[in-house]
Amino acid sequence: MAFIALLAAGAILSLLLAGRGAGDLRENRTSAPRPEPAVGTWLSGEFSAAFEAWFADAFPFRAALVAAGAAIERLHGPASLGRAELVRARGAAPEDPGAALGGTGEPGDDPVELIETGKAFGDFLVLGDRAMELLRFRQGAVDVWADAVNAFSRRLDPSVEVRALVAPSSIAFLDDERYRSLSADQASGIRAAYAGLDPRVDRVDAHSAIGSHSGEYVYFRTDHHWTGLGAFYAYRAWCAAAGVVPLPLDAFPTRDLSGFVGTLYGKTLNPRLKANPDTVRLFEPPFETSFEFLRHGGAAFVSGRLVDPARADSWNKYLAYFGDDWPLAVVRREGGDGRKLLVFKDSYGNALIPFLAAHFSEVHVIDPRHFQGDAAAYARTRAVDEVLFVNSFAVISYYTGFAGNIARVTGAGGAAPPTTPPAEPGSTLASEGEGPAPAPPSPDA
Repeated sequence: MAFIALLAAGAILSLLLAGRGAGDLRENRTSAPRPEPAVGTWLSGEFSAAFEAWFADAFPFRAALVAAGAAIERLHGPASLGRAELVRARGAAPEDPGAALGGTGEPGDDPVELIETGKAFGDFLVLGDRAMELLRFRQGAVDVWADAVNAFSRRLDPSVEVRALVAPSSIAFLDDERYRSLSADQASGIRAAYAGLDPRVDRVDAHSAIGSHSGEYVYFRTDHHWTGLGAFYAYRAWCAAAGVVPLPLDAFPTRDLSGFVGTLYGKTLNPRLKANPDTVRLFEPPFETSFEFLRHGGAAFVSGRLVDPARADSWNKYLAYFGDDWPLAVVRREGGDGRKLLVFKDSYGNALIPFLAAHFSEVHVIDPRHFQGDAAAYARTRAVDEVLFVNSFAVISYYTGFAGNIARVTGAGGAAPPTTPPAEPGSTLASEGEGPAPAPPSPDA
């Protein structure tokens, strides 16, 4: 009875203290909100699931306990890896980075390769003061992506140019083969993805362009994205494919945001990453631009800044580029030649858009994870001249959520096509015949 009373007292005390200081999670993410009970959610089980997620984030002394757990894990890392550590992602189920609303779960068929060394299994490699994603590859996954891109290109007028740029991640350029081989071979994986594209879809070789500068600061150490410099070299690869002259790097005014500790720290909680933060160098367009976007779940366009130094005060300073993974955004510049570009992107595209805007009067940007509508109809009503798919290897190489969202918004199960597209600031999705998208959690990627 005394033991049961002790357990009950601990449970009651933890509930009374829950939520204090929970807003500052070490994982660099937003804590789960506390749910309000209702009869419907009680009966469906939604309340208990939401309460469990909230309590897991609000548990007393959570930060200290999570840090202690991470420290204990580092003590029994595989000795064969020397100064390297393999780290499992925080959280239960594996996450599909391309699924809408944070979908999770393994793909149905067996993977071609798993990240496994002896008895160690990990999602991230920490090497000194930098961390990298360990990525997987399935031929079936890149085939789904290529099929989605092909299907969209076939719905467009043949005069519309279509290009694809698959962005490699940092581990693709790691010098040490022992550690690089823990992840999928991205060069061959990108070639496999490109091999499935129709001849009319032009391939952009960002891998070679970045690889020739791999000794420079082209990827963050504590975050999974490329830096603005890495995006610039990808931009030059796009220029080579498109047959246009790139602007030189020194044409773009710069500003540095220091003290950036990104998503890879949040996933690994490695103290070396926290002690050695990154710097986000912003490359701002050397011309006047206007930037409008739709918030998650919103219906009216909101004005903002394409490159916003005010993000210096937030933890995710990478989002100084583009602000977030908005469902839809439009960049307009004065003095352009009238040409229009439509971009399908994940978060790697955020840092690339300011460079691309130099060559178009309008750049329309769709994130297929959150966009609701028919993107082919959108392209026709905007009379776009070019289309670019900027997708990271991580979102197409193993899971099919991102490719499935491309298929959804390009006509395979998408919402009703837009009718009267907004052409000026302040227009709304309601005028396009589109309903607002459900609000997803603030994304990391």
